[in-house]
Amino acid sequence: MTTYSRPASRKIHWSLPMLLSFICAAFILLASFFTAPENFSFFRVAPVVDSTEETREEILRYIENKYVEEVDIQLLRTMSIDSMLEYLDPHSVFIPRDELQNIIEQMNGKFEGIGIEFIELGDTFGITRVVDESPAELAGLKVGDQIIGINDTLFSSVDWETEDRMKRFRGEGKSKIKLILARNQNQISEVIITRGTVDVQTVPVCYMIDSITAFIKIDKFTGTTYNEFMNGIEALSKDHVVKNLVLDLRSNPGGYLQQAVNILSQLFTEKGKLLVSTSGRNSKRTEYKTTGKNFYKMDEIAVLVDPQSASASEIVAGTIQDLDRGIIIGQRTFGKGMVQEQFQLKDGSGLRLTIAYYNLPSGRIIHDLGKGKSGIVRNGSRFDNSIEFKTRKGRTIMQGAGIQPDYITRGFSFWKDTTEMHPTYAMQKTAFRYFVNNETQLNTANKDSVQKVAEILLNNFKTEFREFLAEELSEEENILAKNQLTGSLIGLQKGLKEKYLFTNQSDESVLLAIQKIYETDPLALGSIKK
Repeated sequence: MTTYSRPASRKIHWSLPMLLSFICAAFILLASFFTAPENFSFFRVAPVVDSTEETREEILRYIENKYVEEVDIQLLRTMSIDSMLEYLDPHSVFIPRDELQNIIEQMNGKFEGIGIEFIELGDTFGITRVVDESPAELAGLKVGDQIIGINDTLFSSVDWETEDRMKRFRGEGKSKIKLILARNQNQISEVIITRGTVDVQTVPVCYMIDSITAFIKIDKFTGTTYNEFMNGIEALSKDHVVKNLVLDLRSNPGGYLQQAVNILSQLFTEKGKLLVSTSGRNSKRTEYKTTGKNFYKMDEIAVLVDPQSASASEIVAGTIQDLDRGIIIGQRTFGKGMVQEQFQLKDGSGLRLTIAYYNLPSGRIIHDLGKGKSGIVRNGSRFDNSIEFKTRKGRTIMQGAGIQPDYITRGFSFWKDTTEMHPTYAMQKTAFRYFVNNETQLNTANKDSVQKVAEILLNNFKTEFREFLAEELSEEENILAKNQLTGSLIGLQKGLKEKYLFTNQSDESVLLAIQKIYETDPLALGSIKK
């Protein structure tokens, strides 16, 4: 495949995601431990009790000189490191020395690990994906295997939290780990795996949704995402004329800004067009513009978003909206418009500190100060949600928390609260249990068989997660839930592409995207309100 090179960013911009994105990611364990900042919102749960006073003073100096807003340094001096960073904002975090390298490797797109994804089922980890050519695949691990212990310890015999269990997966490359598995009707076996280099795939699905329209799913933005995106289009272009793009950024918590900018630049033919800028109290304004060097030309674009789309995902969606380059479909995004820069401290630990805010081409700010704010206060009218901005074609858009789509779809309207568990994760649990407990495989060629299994999955789902569901699901909500549950099962059996091939046939956002990109003027909808 071709490697598409672009100028490197002058700074690393990190996105600290929400707990929701970690849950939605189904406990991805592509490395020896799932430590990437893209997927860990509770990174600061480990108390920083062993940090020296010198480290604390070093952090205070960075805050005083680099933090995005003016803060009371004397007040911070009375706090522990964890407390002072929590006071600032939810995205400024201390990174212990033993975690820093794992984070850097994860965001670079490859690292040392075993190569599995799994979900937590009580005291068991159920494997939902085995990465191709990974140490796990070479050791014979399969989807449906259940990890019930590690090395010589059964999870059920110890009082370990999830974090404690996952720490046991850590280890250097070429080191060994023993997994205790329940498989084939709970037959117990042991597998020894030698950790090795694992590639993080951030563009897991790329296919032609019709004869001229590509569907591309991006999970997050790491150091390899731009190349993955371009390689996907290149592969499709060998056999098709790719004119339109449906870009799925749902549940994408963000990542490297430069990777998002590189992809955005490919969607504009003009050179020097402002895509996004960053600005802060002591941070020089930085502008990111188009290069005018396009490898492939896209006509119509639709971007799919949801409440778990954050940071770099919101930049992509907001920029396309501001410049009237395409349509945004789904639900209002998360509202994470802060820029983090990572500093390595003298003792080998790290500090990820908020230094600036993102500004979209129209000038609006997308950050939601209502989520987890503490020390940050409003500064003048920069965060006034009543301010009106204009798109390139003159449509009115309102500044507010996150990106309001041009066309709003229902999403998982039947789910009461996503702060404790996301519906996608719950559905994955239901599908996994059915997958391991039934020898009869779903026959996707038999419509009656699919419908029968869908009904069973829906009933199981409602029974297990009744507390999270609305009192009564409408017929449309039942259809949506069955579609997603069946898709989750197909994903376990045949992989992510087959899952999306199935679910996209009745996905409201996808169907609306296809409808709108074929309209003469899909943006003829007036103003976008809050």
